[in-house]
Amino acid sequence: MIRLFAAAFGCALCLLFTPVRAETVTLGLEAARSVARDAYLSGDPSLALALSLRLLEADPHDPQSLLLVSAAQVALGQPELGFAAGQKAWHFAPNDAGLRYEIARHTALAAYQNNQFNRAQFWLRRASDYASDDTQKRHTAEDYAQLRAQNPLSFMLNFGIAPSTNINGGAKGQSLLIDRDFFLGNILRDGQALAGVQAHARAQLRYRIGQSARSQTLLGLRLSTTAHRFSTAAQNAAPSARARDLNETGVEVSLNHDFITAQGNPPINLSLNIGQNWAAGHIIGPNLRVEAALPLIARKEFALRLAGAAERQWQPAGTSDAVYVSLDSQRSATNGVWSLGVRASKSHGDGRNQNSYSIGAQTGFAPDASFGPITAAGRLNATYRAYAAPYELGAGIAVRDGRQDQTIDLSIDFGFKDLSWMGFTPTITLSQTETRSNISRYDTSDTGIAFGINTQF
Repeated sequence: MIRLFAAAFGCALCLLFTPVRAETVTLGLEAARSVARDAYLSGDPSLALALSLRLLEADPHDPQSLLLVSAAQVALGQPELGFAAGQKAWHFAPNDAGLRYEIARHTALAAYQNNQFNRAQFWLRRASDYASDDTQKRHTAEDYAQLRAQNPLSFMLNFGIAPSTNINGGAKGQSLLIDRDFFLGNILRDGQALAGVQAHARAQLRYRIGQSARSQTLLGLRLSTTAHRFSTAAQNAAPSARARDLNETGVEVSLNHDFITAQGNPPINLSLNIGQNWAAGHIIGPNLRVEAALPLIARKEFALRLAGAAERQWQPAGTSDAVYVSLDSQRSATNGVWSLGVRASKSHGDGRNQNSYSIGAQTGFAPDASFGPITAAGRLNATYRAYAAPYELGAGIAVRDGRQDQTIDLSIDFGFKDLSWMGFTPTITLSQTETRSNISRYDTSDTGIAFGINTQF
């Protein structure tokens, strides 16, 4: 980390200051900056600091002198003072990309030297806004990754807005049919597809409570919420439907343990999660989940990962248990990254229609090439889910053969790498989901577009 920062800063100082002319007798401001620069680069930060402070007497708002003060203070073991000088340099700096890039990186170094990892990460994100080429962007991302690995505290925030043609998971037809030919009646309008907008927000806080050469343990807190709003046309078509009944909120506390069996092996992950869920403003009940993830192969060009989970939920309808297993692979090709995975689950519960199993597969591709400033990646998922017979529809009606659903989900993610702010870029996801069921109430179709924010590092 220190080597990267120092190298980058040294190069920047060479560009920022004009070398002193040998015939100069009376030093002007530019010449004095050059002498101060030479003193710093030759290993005399005390002289560099003294000269820079005199320069600031002439111009207290000079960002180049403030930058040199920051560098010298850090070299003299005073990162707090170096950080303060870096902040001032940023405040007074003109909109010069090269100067602002180096100020931000060196202010991050001052924070890092003072063990203020969150501040250092913030200033590295600022530096990313002014990186002039891919090399500077890569160095900033690499330094950020090093900081993230050392920082015991991490925070993640994800949010987005997703207009959809079917936010309530309603049927795409009006008739309630069994096996497509046995007519039971008409589906109420609020049970049919209703268009609207879904907004979601998820926040996760994790703190490393223990660490050794081969393992680490983290305590986490995760919050999530979704809110819905019907379109005017949908609300007029189904006046009795309430979008707030679709809202969900969850809170979860987790304990994660990562460890390696031998040096150089990828880590195995174990986690214990305890959560509480709400829907439509009512308590649904707590849940307990244990998870495990085992990397089977972890090479640069190919990775294979096995994961599983077991969960118990306590709900008003009764207690339910579920197990999940998945096998996912990722292969780097000459033109991009391919992914392929399979998964299965089985659920059993005391309540109505809680016994089911599912199997599924997914594939995806993320090309290396971009389309101008736009990056793209696609995913295709297929899932089969079967519910135990008889499947109860209510009002004394039950389907003796149970319920079977087949779902196809296609989505394409678009990123806009040139529209970045502090390492965050906007994303757009186009999706189409089709579900075919032996019970027409669950024949659904959904076309959506989601707007979100993604981090580049």
